[in-house]
Parts: sequence; C-alpha cells; structure tokens
Amino acid sequence: VNGAARGAISVITLASDDAEPTLAHARRLLITHLADALPAGMEFAHTDRKLLKSWGRGPHLLARADATLTLRLPDGDWKAWAVDATGARRREVALLREGDTWQLPLSTHSPEGTQLAYELAR
Repeated sequence: VNGAARGAISVITLASDDAEPTLAHARRLLITHLADALPAGMEFAHTDRKLLKSWGRGPHLLARADATLTLRLPDGDWKAWAVDATGARRREVALLREGDTWQLPLSTHSPEGTQLAYELAR
C-alpha cells in the first residue's frame, strides 16, 4: 500500500471484509478515508486546539481530503465502490491497473456528498 495525499490530514485504513486469514487471501476489502470533522462554529483559542472557546453547533463540517491509494492486490478482476455508513454500495469508483499495482482515487467529498468508505472486491 502506498499513497499520495492532498488537502487536509487524513487517515486511511484497509481491512479484510471476509473471513480470510490474511489480506493476501481476501476477496473483499474495506477502505476508510477519514479527515477532520468539527461542528460548525466550534472555536479554539489557538491553532493547536488545546483550549476550546466554543462548542459550536451542527452540522458537522468535514475537511476536504483527497488521496490516490496505490495497492498491490492478489490476482483477480478487482472492482471498487463507494459505500455508505451501512456498507451499501452507492456507486462504482474508477480502479485503474498500472503494471502490477492498482490506483484508487479517494476523496472525502463527492458530487453525491460526503464519502468516507470504499469496498474493493474480486
């Protein structure tokens, strides 16, 4: 796994979504792409965010974070989907083959709204 990020600091996780013992044997993978989220109007005394001045109020605002994830995956006809919080597939996402690696673009924002999770399956 390798990646290049743009925008806000984010955390990307990769986990098996089936009962296989290792990622190398997995047929389904779950990727989460999480960035900073705070309630609208939340205020801090300093940029280090150690002293809170105001809790703010809803809605929560999610920082934009974009990344390209490079994966070495086991052989197979892999496909990728953006999924919602329940794991339901919402739309197919471009997964590009580059030699022996796959490139998956990730973004916390999409035309359909907030995007925090993806499924890869073969």
